[in-house]
Amino acid sequence: MIKKIIGLIVGLIVALIVLVGIEELGHSIFPVPQNLDFQNSKMMENFIKTLPPMAFVFVLLAHFSSAFIGSSVTSIISKTNGILGLIIGGLILVGAIINIILLPFQPIWFVVLDILLTFAGAWFAFKIAFNVYLAQTRVK
Repeated sequence: MIKKIIGLIVGLIVALIVLVGIEELGHSIFPVPQNLDFQNSKMMENFIKTLPPMAFVFVLLAHFSSAFIGSSVTSIISKTNGILGLIIGGLILVGAIINIILLPFQPIWFVVLDILLTFAGAWFAFKIAFNVYLAQTRVK
């Protein structure tokens, strides 16, 4: 039981580190203006509309990678069949959906890809962990 709890905690921490790291890399290439008021939705909308598509790619990469890596780390540490990893992927997906709700003026292509890729990251990690788990149980 303790391995499962540790796996969830470490997986979530790793997922968040990956998420923030990739998004910060994107912000270093496509910086946020210093005078941007995040509470002002009109300013946010205008800013987002000026972003090139590549800026959104960093967010997609961050969400996919954090869901995949966080889920994988959770499954490896907890030594489970991948179900616990899906919890981490689900949390990242919920965060992506909250982002979409809070910033409704994002391009539709981004919204669709964000949900699909975040889910896919968690699902691929689950499938890998499940296949590893099955292979290990067959060997014993």
